[in-house]
Amino acid sequence: MTLNDYILSTPFEELVPELIKLDTPVRDNLYAFKEAFDILRRMAPAGVQEESILVTILDPDEEGPDAPLEQRIHTQHCGGDFWENDLAKEVVIEEGVPTLLALAEILWEMTYFGFDPYPKEEIPLNRYEMKAEEWEIYEHRFAHKNRAKRMRDARQERAIKRYEHLGKIEKAIGRILACTSDVSHIYLDYLFNAKAICEYEFFSRVASGEDRAAYIRDNLSQYFHCDLSAYPRAEILLCASTTHPLSNSEVAFLTKFFRKLLLTQDIRFSVGSKDIEEPQDIWVFMVVSS
Repeated sequence: MTLNDYILSTPFEELVPELIKLDTPVRDNLYAFKEAFDILRRMAPAGVQEESILVTILDPDEEGPDAPLEQRIHTQHCGGDFWENDLAKEVVIEEGVPTLLALAEILWEMTYFGFDPYPKEEIPLNRYEMKAEEWEIYEHRFAHKNRAKRMRDARQERAIKRYEHLGKIEKAIGRILACTSDVSHIYLDYLFNAKAICEYEFFSRVASGEDRAAYIRDNLSQYFHCDLSAYPRAEILLCASTTHPLSNSEVAFLTKFFRKLLLTQDIRFSVGSKDIEEPQDIWVFMVVSS
């Protein structure tokens, strides 16, 4: 069977117990794994591939004799290719490897560098971020510093961490303002006083005819497990493409849902438009702060 055959015949919820075994951070990112899985389900596989995806068991000496099976699973010929090519490959699973564990390992490998196959958005450096050549100068100094330099660099490192924090905030503000006129930079300036911020992105990876707002509700209700109790304030941007704009009913639906999900009164919603790789999808950008 090809990977595409397995993906189309396996419900995502059956993979969840196996995914959670693979890596601790997986549980907090299950919603993103679900989005990736649904991208694969609606994607057309490429033509016949010469390589097969191999799922094998490592020798016990490599991971230790007491290592659980999920730590001794090894995949080859997936994760470094176009997703369309991986979908078209035959999957060869060594005897003794449960099929669901093999599929979970393949999905984990394919999403190692990101939860979608699309080109990443290029965002210019802002006033707080260091250029590549500035980092090179800093790294060179770090490797050749004496005690006096270490004391000076300790102050510099604190300054760098602060500027990294401010740069992250400026970038988040820029992403919001690029998509909507519902809020202004002046309103979002409160974020610069935040001790910490976290950003989340959610997509509705729907097939034709599916309810895209309900997709986000169902996915996050079931698979979003992040504890946001330390972040009492939230900015939530609801976006869609100009060819498939959000309806008033979708905005009302998602607003009501996120208020219930976050359980905090200090939420501001804005609505905008954005070029999205799959124009029928909704993109939600959420910034929580403390």
